[in-house]
Amino acid sequence: EDGTMAVAIPASRLSFMAVEAVASPVSISEDYRKARNEMMVISVEEWMPILLELETNHPIQRKLLQYQGDFCALAKNKRGMFNASEQGLGKTTIGWCSAYLWKGQRILVVCPKSVIQQWRDEYFRIWEEGNRPYGVCTLDFQTINTRRETLIKLGINTSLWPCAVITNFEVIDNLKDDIRKYSPDIIIIDESFRVSNPEAKVTKALWEICDKAKHVLLLTGTPIGNRGAASLYSQLRMLGQDIVPEKYWDFVSRYCEMNLLQIGARQ
Repeated sequence: EDGTMAVAIPASRLSFMAVEAVASPVSISEDYRKARNEMMVISVEEWMPILLELETNHPIQRKLLQYQGDFCALAKNKRGMFNASEQGLGKTTIGWCSAYLWKGQRILVVCPKSVIQQWRDEYFRIWEEGNRPYGVCTLDFQTINTRRETLIKLGINTSLWPCAVITNFEVIDNLKDDIRKYSPDIIIIDESFRVSNPEAKVTKALWEICDKAKHVLLLTGTPIGNRGAASLYSQLRMLGQDIVPEKYWDFVSRYCEMNLLQIGARQ
């Protein structure tokens, strides 16, 4: 009656995250804030196994913030995860720690070319020299043939495992056959909103590559890009064939409200 929106307090941390994702920006009551703070505090029972695993064989140099550890705890026993938190909250750190907890042997990080070195540098900050869990190879300035040779070599030479390859979106379609030979068991897609067109070659290539991986992690601060439902569908499809309907328009008819727009003389 007074123009405010009532929201029932959710029953889990994931529900809180979902509510805030769809309701932001939103003015929340003190009751909601108190309940949220209590619910978001991770228990010792949840945290301790994660901390012990991160501190045992390859101790990390930096301490995870609570929400970072919370996400890693949730991700550990899941095949796929989608982190759409805002920029500046340490999604790169979350990505590396999740990959480590998933015990991957061949990791593939796909990101914008401008942040390839950022991913490499963050890895070096998390684990100190001599204590790093896997070797990291950046494929950014090499020729396509050199990248192909590197992927094939890393795929067949088990003495180089565990390893991580970091590359950019633009070369995925050209390298898809070589990525199959590399056979990544963990795939991290940074700025996943760039995979927004269900008909694009890079999108279809990533769907196929992700289907064969044991774990997939999507990271982006803008989960719904300019293409709207197509953007969300393309990203969710990377998490698995069973996450969304096989056909995009089946997804639209099931989950979207469609309106007829008048654009000039066209509808």
